[in-house]
Amino acid sequence: MIRSIGLGWLITFVVNILLVSFALWVVGRGIVGGDKAKLSDAFWITLLGVIIGYAIMHFIPLVGLILVLILWVALIHHFFDTGWLGAVLVGIIAIVVYAALTWILTTLLKVPLTPFWKLS
Repeated sequence: MIRSIGLGWLITFVVNILLVSFALWVVGRGIVGGDKAKLSDAFWITLLGVIIGYAIMHFIPLVGLILVLILWVALIHHFFDTGWLGAVLVGIIAIVVYAALTWILTTLLKVPLTPFWKLS
């Protein structure tokens, strides 16, 4: 089923992409260093992770979640030029940072933002 994309949904989607990218960048700089974790790399990780992840989840819903998690770790591993354990650590902490940023925006600042996991 194709969903109509309204302006509000598109703005929320872009803001979420930017928030995830920012969280990955900040955490990546802290864990792998500023020379390896660039903001542009964090953006590419996010964009590719969302697009490819959506396609995987759409076609293989049951096994897809595990594949998407592996995809995100592999993207972090590749773009941030870190080991697998470092990539997993960046991913886990970035999820926490993203959730905190989303909570701050929606609860404290009253920004009408739908969290990333509720967009579909």
